[in-house]
Amino acid sequence: MGYFKNIAEGGSNGANVSVANSGGISGDAFDTIVVNNAAVNAGKAAITYASSAALAGALGFKLIPKASSSYLRWTDPTPASRGGVRRSYKHVAAPGAQTELCSIRVVGGGPLSDSAGAAAGAVVVAPTGGSAAHTAGTTHSASIFTPAVGTTYQVELHVEKGTTTTDGKVWFRVYSADGATVLHTWTATNVNTRSSNPYQYRWGGATTTATGWSDDQFDSLQAGALESGYFSQLSDAARVLDV
Repeated sequence: MGYFKNIAEGGSNGANVSVANSGGISGDAFDTIVVNNAAVNAGKAAITYASSAALAGALGFKLIPKASSSYLRWTDPTPASRGGVRRSYKHVAAPGAQTELCSIRVVGGGPLSDSAGAAAGAVVVAPTGGSAAHTAGTTHSASIFTPAVGTTYQVELHVEKGTTTTDGKVWFRVYSADGATVLHTWTATNVNTRSSNPYQYRWGGATTTATGWSDDQFDSLQAGALESGYFSQLSDAARVLDV
């Protein structure tokens, strides 16, 4: 089972993020960078290192939305049946349309004949401003957390594949900015989370047509397979189980 973490400390303020410069002291390198729905692994100004985006340390990532999706991606070399993603999020305004902050994609196949790269789960922000868990095309209203404008949070989502459209499992949490205080938890065991293993994790996804945001800023990224529980804070780096 693969595990990924990245704290953005290996770049320099204003520099384009590339696959080559995303590892080192930052943590694990991304394997793909997409801007406006096209791979730009050598970097492009739409995704940069930024001191203004730092959650911890000196730097974070800043994404300037384009007409189509832009994101940083990591692929798990040893996917398992359950996978999760975690990132920081500063709530600046309600978007004009539902906007993805991070997502979990599947290998494809399984009892439901999933398409390769289909979204099993995502953290989204609704036009009302609430952040929520979204699985396989459904935004779960019961999961909504209403953030305060100008406040930074950490959001975390895990999904476990099902065998039908009604037996997948999902776990969603919102933390304070330092990741220490749990502000909101929602789980479900009867949703569609696809039926093949999670293996790709994306950070970003905001578009100009959907959001109206000038940028999306994030830091302290984690992703990968975890048998149960949630990721720990990156300050201590290890993973913990929460039973």
